[in-house]
Amino acid sequence: MEKKRITQIPVWVAMVCIVFVLAPMGIWYISNQYQAYENEINALENRFLSNTQQDLRHWMDSFFSTAEYYESRLEKRVKWVVKSQVNALDSMVEVMFGRIKGQGFNPDLSKDDIFSQREILRNIRYGDGDGYYFAFSPDGVLQVYPPDPNREGDNILGLTDSNGQSVVREMIDIALKKGEGFYRYEWDKFGSPDLLNFPKIAYVKLVKPLNWVVGSGADLDKIKKEMQSEILGIMETTLLGTGEYAFAMDKRGRILLNNFPELTQRDSSLSGTILERSIREPDGFFVDLPGKIVETGQTESKLIYVRRHGGSGWIMGIGMGMGKVDAYVAKSITKLRIEARQGLFVMGTLLLFISVAVFLLGYFFRVQIELNFAVFQRFFHGAGSSGKKIDVTGLGFQEFVALAHGANAMMDERLKNEKVINAYTLKLKKVNKRLRAMSFKDGLTGVANRRRFDEVLQREWDRAMRTADPISLIMMDIDYFKVYNDTYGHQKGDECLKHVARVLQDSVKRSTDLMARYGGEEFAAIVPNTPGDGVLAIAREIRGRLAQENIPHKGSSIGTKVTLSMGLATLVPSRGQCLEELIECADKALYQAKSRGRDRVEVFGAEEG
Repeated sequence: MEKKRITQIPVWVAMVCIVFVLAPMGIWYISNQYQAYENEINALENRFLSNTQQDLRHWMDSFFSTAEYYESRLEKRVKWVVKSQVNALDSMVEVMFGRIKGQGFNPDLSKDDIFSQREILRNIRYGDGDGYYFAFSPDGVLQVYPPDPNREGDNILGLTDSNGQSVVREMIDIALKKGEGFYRYEWDKFGSPDLLNFPKIAYVKLVKPLNWVVGSGADLDKIKKEMQSEILGIMETTLLGTGEYAFAMDKRGRILLNNFPELTQRDSSLSGTILERSIREPDGFFVDLPGKIVETGQTESKLIYVRRHGGSGWIMGIGMGMGKVDAYVAKSITKLRIEARQGLFVMGTLLLFISVAVFLLGYFFRVQIELNFAVFQRFFHGAGSSGKKIDVTGLGFQEFVALAHGANAMMDERLKNEKVINAYTLKLKKVNKRLRAMSFKDGLTGVANRRRFDEVLQREWDRAMRTADPISLIMMDIDYFKVYNDTYGHQKGDECLKHVARVLQDSVKRSTDLMARYGGEEFAAIVPNTPGDGVLAIAREIRGRLAQENIPHKGSSIGTKVTLSMGLATLVPSRGQCLEELIECADKALYQAKSRGRDRVEVFGAEEG
């Protein structure tokens, strides 16, 4: 059946309505709508640009927070490295000179024994090969100095660094009075072609079998550069994998990380402009960079947020292609045009039917219009939630059918945009989930990492302080793990760490407990709201489970399988105490377990076999 047409209304009525009513009102309506649509388009562009800038700032803040966290851990990391190396050497010397189960040292060392120790210490290297040990006797005679063996035998008691510190004298005082300790000084870098001094931290210890003060120093600048490389790695894996743009350059303009095709090492003018502006605006600024999409070759401007990092002096930039903004605005303009045509049609139809309402057919047209409008009203009322389209078979006029097709096209466009938005939302959630997992888990063993350990320990300590409940800490160390690595290789060593980590994780059953990798072959368990007997039972269970696993260790000096030394401490925090006391107590108990034969549990303030 052919649809009825509004144009069948008598020509003279249509002409009167068009000339005297519809035309003036249409011009007024179009003018107002045009201005409204222009304002809406500008608002859309500004909102999207503002959101983009906010996202870029947020990403940059995240990377800066990561960098600041790594820098805050610098000194602890340096101290841990040199202390562990010196302690390992001390243990090696003890074994070589026959300390077995408390029988004591041999006080009468021959010249051959001392010469052998000097040769061994001189040739030991760790790290990247630039870590070495030095030694001198309590009277200041240099015994071991790998950078210049010819100086061995000289008395260097009066030697000072560039700041005037009596380096050797003060190191000997620390070793003789405290047995061991850390010392800050400035020294030339081993293997450096110039004579510049660098800040270092050394750990010295009195090795009783030799009666030598043995120590090792670490270069703060080198470890700081290693941490900065880790930060660049995080930036590369988390951001460049999303398809966005990023770059980093040092304060001399050398490119460290970059996926901007327009920003190259040769483009000194662009990098120079960014460097100059970063000095004037260190808190951050935005740059519009014209360029092309590498995959398609199409022209696309990029919005970059640039900011200088105060600690490293790096200039870092994060950017996004503005083609997304252009596409979004284009879709919005299309949608607004459809709405404009719909509005104009509705206005014209309404005015036309009012003009002919006096005719006998007015009532019929009014009913038909009301019926058709009811269809559109139901559509618009449910458009925001249901996504249901208009059924054109229920409409009485061809004009309404055309309008319905336009409305249905608008609905298709909205559903399409929702799919795009949902896809981006899902992608963002996955990235956030991956970032969170990376920040709290140890990459090798899968248990909680040191950062998570520090966070949970502080939280549980504060809670125990408020409730006056006990909090316990178990420090664990795999016995002779360095020998394990030397015997089986580092790949087997990693498998051993993962195996031990699974056993430890399975032994912690409560959701409030936490098992974490403390560093290297060390693990730590936080056990809140549990008395010392209960924590001791957990430690014994861990020891028993590991024994059942029967992991081979033919290099162990106390057996044929992998074992753990454990130190346990329990405190009820009181005002004035700090959580470092709990860590120190557990660490002392662990040291007792190692010194009393290993493969045992020691409780701070008591004895456990």
